[in-house]
Amino acid sequence: MLKSTKYFVLPITILILCGIVSFVYYQWRLLEENGYHSCLTSVASEIQKLDAAKNLAGNNKDWKILSEEEINSLTSQIHDYNCSGNNENLDLWNNKINIALRKPKDRVEIIIWSNGADKISGTGDDLVFPFEEKIPQ
Repeated sequence: MLKSTKYFVLPITILILCGIVSFVYYQWRLLEENGYHSCLTSVASEIQKLDAAKNLAGNNKDWKILSEEEINSLTSQIHDYNCSGNNENLDLWNNKINIALRKPKDRVEIIIWSNGADKISGTGDDLVFPFEEKIPQ
């Protein structure tokens, strides 16, 4: 009886440890993504204040998707901007971030997004600010 219990306890212990590791990893990724969203919120707020953003947006009601050069120009004007910890204009998975601007009235509106872990635009893992905003085409 004691021998059979020993063979039962080891697999159960391994399963429990795997479950704990998976849970901790999931929580860590969730915290990292929430931190990234918080950083994007700050970046968007700072970009909206820039005269360069107002000039790029013009007086258009339609979204203007910025080029990589325009994004670099805007983000270089923001101090202490680095949401991913890698490169200023990359997300957590080393995808480039995208920014679109419009100015339907007196205020610049902004959408910031990246393709997420799967690197494919328009899928459920895309990071978009404001949350659940439709990505301009």
